[in-house]
Amino acid sequence: MTRTLKLLSLLLCACVWNSSAWAGDGITVGFPEFDKSMNVLASSHPAAQFLRRAVTGRLADAPQGGSFRLLLSDSMTSSSDRLVWSFRISPLATFSDGVPVLASDVEYSLDRCSKLGALNGVRSIDSEVESSAGRSVQWVRIHLDAPSGTLLDEVSRCPVLARRASLIFGKDLGEGTNVVSAGEYAFSDLKMGREIALRRLRSGASQAVAAGPDVLNLRSFKDSSAALAALRAGTIDAFLSQDQAVIERAKKDETLLAQQCPIYTVILRKGLKIACPDQIIASEIRYLS
Repeated sequence: MTRTLKLLSLLLCACVWNSSAWAGDGITVGFPEFDKSMNVLASSHPAAQFLRRAVTGRLADAPQGGSFRLLLSDSMTSSSDRLVWSFRISPLATFSDGVPVLASDVEYSLDRCSKLGALNGVRSIDSEVESSAGRSVQWVRIHLDAPSGTLLDEVSRCPVLARRASLIFGKDLGEGTNVVSAGEYAFSDLKMGREIALRRLRSGASQAVAAGPDVLNLRSFKDSSAALAALRAGTIDAFLSQDQAVIERAKKDETLLAQQCPIYTVILRKGLKIACPDQIIASEIRYLS
């Protein structure tokens, strides 16, 4: 049985991810050294935060100081007492392997977040498929014990995962590239503990209209001095650091900028637009000139 699951997992990974990144415009971001077994779904490492924002699809997005927007859902309603919230799944929503996102996938994902304590005050979650004039409409409903002022923020942080793949991965879900979701990017190449490559997906309801890079690379650095040298050499475009000495050195370089984030400082080339890891929209990373 274990052997069968491993084979299914390998076959699934082969279908979802290329062995190498495709040709096209690319941007490389350096991160503090990340572990070979980093769990993309659970780790608090900034590289994992970045990956969650890039490769996982969500029903909606609620950025700090920004406007709420629907992603995999194309309609949202609430009952008059605000105890029942309904999300209609966009018929255009697809996972990175091209399989449509089903209401059962979303129900599974929201239930998973609820059990992990990431969705609070949930009484139950259910899904329904309505058929009318030969067209199927999928809804997922969240039933609350009491009105919540944080529900939409929590929903916007809950990754929608492919149920079939998640059950195969089991306890390994989230480790390495063991994630099948519906984000703007998908895993393309993995060098354990060294570099992770993502490729841009061009279809599906979760894709932003911004013309982001075709390839995003996340590179691991043991120390910030090496990252700064790589940035000056032109082999990376930005890196995250907590090393104050390196940050001060970067500030003296007229070709670089230091962008303060809640925990880390992002050192980047002038002209590059990039947000903090926990708020990033991967497809909006680009050079402005």
